[in-house]
Amino acid sequence: MASDHEDPYPTPDLQIQLFGPLHLVINGVAVAPLRPHKLEGLLALLVLRHPRPLQRSWLAQTLWPDSDPDHALFNLRQSLTPLRKAFGPAASRLISPIPQTLALELKGAEVDVLAFDAAIRQTELAALERAVALYRGPLLEGCEEDWALWERQMREQSCLNALERLAEAALASEQGSSAVSYLRRVIGIEPLRESAHQKLMQAYGQRGDFAAVQQAYRELRLLLHEQLQSQPEASTKALYERLRQEARERITARVRTVVVTERQSKAEEAPRPPLAAVAAEFPALRSREVCPNNLPSQLTSFIGREAQKAQVQALLESVRLVTLTGSGGCGKSRLALQVASEVLEAFPDGVWLVELASLTDLALVAKTTARVLGVKEQAGQPIRQTLLESLMGKRLLLLMDNCEHLVSACVQLLSELLRDSPHLKVLATSRAPLGILGEQTYRVPSLSLPDVTHMPEVETLLQYEAVRLFVERAQLVQLDFVVTARNALALASVCHRLDGIPLAIELAAARVRSLSVEEIHLRLDDCFHLLTGGSKTALPRQQTLRALIDWSYSLLTDSEKRL
Repeated sequence: MASDHEDPYPTPDLQIQLFGPLHLVINGVAVAPLRPHKLEGLLALLVLRHPRPLQRSWLAQTLWPDSDPDHALFNLRQSLTPLRKAFGPAASRLISPIPQTLALELKGAEVDVLAFDAAIRQTELAALERAVALYRGPLLEGCEEDWALWERQMREQSCLNALERLAEAALASEQGSSAVSYLRRVIGIEPLRESAHQKLMQAYGQRGDFAAVQQAYRELRLLLHEQLQSQPEASTKALYERLRQEARERITARVRTVVVTERQSKAEEAPRPPLAAVAAEFPALRSREVCPNNLPSQLTSFIGREAQKAQVQALLESVRLVTLTGSGGCGKSRLALQVASEVLEAFPDGVWLVELASLTDLALVAKTTARVLGVKEQAGQPIRQTLLESLMGKRLLLLMDNCEHLVSACVQLLSELLRDSPHLKVLATSRAPLGILGEQTYRVPSLSLPDVTHMPEVETLLQYEAVRLFVERAQLVQLDFVVTARNALALASVCHRLDGIPLAIELAAARVRSLSVEEIHLRLDDCFHLLTGGSKTALPRQQTLRALIDWSYSLLTDSEKRL
């Protein structure tokens, strides 16, 4: 007979993450994603309403609002069996404290959202630090149920408010770098939050980095113009002008100081030019040739995505694994390469690209990574162990490109490297999240598009990324190609029908050597035949739209292919 003091839940070690995609870990083992998605919703509601027991009738109507009460209750009963099965040894945590109710016993469990809520309720800065560290992405990412949207928005706003308060505290104590890190996270979550942009400019100004102030103001102007067709607020413009004037005054003061110092100097060597002394405090950025890396030189221009670049860079500052996800051809790899090229200086031991697209053998993931990093195999020692030893103490960024067909090998390797190499960061691209603890996913959106139902003026079409990409790629095969009143509507329609997907737009633009834009638009009904002829140096799946679809299809399981 059990003693009165015996712990009724001694066995399962339970971890539940609701920020980002739902992640369930029992006894240190990750549980496969819950399917169907209603199981995730059921688990989430039990967590979010903890410790209150929930009426089964309320759960049923919340999860199946379009069903009659009896059928909704039947669906709930049917869902409990697979949920208990997924919990395995922790199934006893699903309880019914009183008749017709359900609850989840969470004694001894680690639940990110509950820890987040508890920390947010406190006022100390240390508690807010804990809260924002727990926020790894939108609550229940991918769930579009009405109840989930409200819960998600509430936590997102709590996180944003906490980050801004931490940034304000950092500014007050003149910790500009910390403030920048907090504010970049805010902008990564809510790009149009102008108050965060203002504080970011103040943080850069406090550090004396007016070049960064200019860049931040420029990014805000572009974002507001592209998303809202508006301008920064008057207070933002006034702040920018004030910071610019302060920067001018500081430089003028430094020049005067240098001039006075040089006049007073009795050294025999020639005096140093005053402006050179000032320039020394603002050195040019180190180039790709100086910073260790193996990033390829790009043969075509990078179009737009200013907001996305800023968001991904902000994420890299706050977490150690960022995975860019999205459909094939949406520009994950190109965005990752652009971000990697712009953060070189943050990684003194280099930024290293590991290209996985051509690999088919899982065992080659670790070997390819080692080859890129110049790590040689040691006799009698697994290559992963050799990699771990070589990365100890190094500050570098790994860019793991195209992980989707080698997920298990990537997860095994990256989990070990991130665990044992505290200064390592990883930027990955994959059709779907890797599912590693601590992973921050970022879904790469399509390029911005004009509204074809309310066509803008021809002169303003190039402000849209999809149109700009089409035009620049078309000019590579037809030098005199321009947007005109005659082809503007067809061009915008082509970009819309291709959903702003960069690869599809580039393939379409390549056809202008033989077809007009109007003809391309008319032939899109047979897009598999039309969208061919990509770069011969590109991966095979990036040379035609059909090859891209075939590649995506090959990644599906047999059951998914039968759907």
